[in-house]
Amino acid sequence: MAIKHAFVSGKSDGADASLVQPSNWNANHDIEAGTITDTHVAAGNKDGVAGTASMRTLGTGAQQAAAGNHAHGGVYEPADATLTALAGLNATAGLVEQTGADTFTKRAIGVAAGTDVPTRDDADGRYAAAGHDHAGVYQPLDSDLTAVAGLSTTGLIERTGSGTAATRAIGVAAGTDIPSRADADARYVQPARSISTTAPLSGGGDLSADRTLTVATFGAGAAGVVPASGGGTTNFLRADGTWAAPAGGGGGGLSYDDVAALMVLL
Repeated sequence: MAIKHAFVSGKSDGADASLVQPSNWNANHDIEAGTITDTHVAAGNKDGVAGTASMRTLGTGAQQAAAGNHAHGGVYEPADATLTALAGLNATAGLVEQTGADTFTKRAIGVAAGTDVPTRDDADGRYAAAGHDHAGVYQPLDSDLTAVAGLSTTGLIERTGSGTAATRAIGVAAGTDIPSRADADARYVQPARSISTTAPLSGGGDLSADRTLTVATFGAGAAGVVPASGGGTTNFLRADGTWAAPAGGGGGGLSYDDVAALMVLL
């Protein structure tokens, strides 16, 4: 390493060689061999004398090693490509959006542009200005509906209070379950019901099956319904349950006068 004066003399050397010549001034200077110790470093000069001309140093080998192993934990953030990208964003206000790996941009807050992000007030004002109407599209907010919407289990929905709901399972596994008809039929004994009949009615019995009730026909030995007469105005019903014509043939019946005469005789 060469050391020279900053000023270069332009004069020529003189005849007396015992004097320092301009060429000596301009030449490179030799550095004296020696060792710089901690004393020199502490004093700030090559002679180790405090208060004299100072010199700069990197310190001793131990000091340089300590500087190389200097720990930054808790003081500096480790170098990171994501943080570097964030640090490179401009000073424009807005919301930071990650658009790719270690790539970021900003979105303005508001509704001025289609890419802006509105606040609640921005959105309320924008939709109100557009005459936005939820009628027929959304159900008005209701605590009972909110409670029903929050259910996650299957079963019958039960309103348990204002704004609260629960589900009941269908079946008979638990005492709070609601049985289906099949569940109830299998769990409970159905009460016996029957129809009792007496003559001339028949066809009664229990109601485990369909029953058809019938009435016997009137006859010599049994009560019942009157058999069909076959029509006409002269036949009469006999005690044996049959219809018969009056004795004396098929002539006409008694006249009014005949009946009157018989009544006189009686």
